[in-house]
Amino acid sequence: MREAIMDRAAQVDERRGYTVADFDWLLQMPEYADGKFELIEGEIITMDPVGFVHGHRATRIARLLDEYAERTGTGMVTTETGYYRAGDGETLLAPDVAFTRMENLPSPDSEEFVPVMPDLAVEIKSPNDTFAHMRRKAELYLRRGTQIVW
Repeated sequence: MREAIMDRAAQVDERRGYTVADFDWLLQMPEYADGKFELIEGEIITMDPVGFVHGHRATRIARLLDEYAERTGTGMVTTETGYYRAGDGETLLAPDVAFTRMENLPSPDSEEFVPVMPDLAVEIKSPNDTFAHMRRKAELYLRRGTQIVW
């Protein structure tokens, strides 16, 4: 078993870019299990822990969106959930808050990454985030089918 793990790790490391399948596999490894990461155009990006204000803002936005979603039955709200566009195996984004319409959800009971992009992605600016970084992420969402990025 250990040999199989090492062989797979060597194959992944030799390639230029990671895929969503590679990324999912790596997250099963102990050294990745406790971290928060995104996959952006084949590159694994470590996400720093967020501060109190950031977390509180995300919670408030999620709560308000979730109240709306529950009241109208139009969709589901998630936080820090991995989304990717099926067929685009090199980018998996985890918005701080996301809203996905029911008709776009492949399976609301799945524990896997979501193979569609959310209809609304909310990225809360952290103190270390640059304008260029925030713009790039917004463009990544929009190019992959997200309708609105806050």
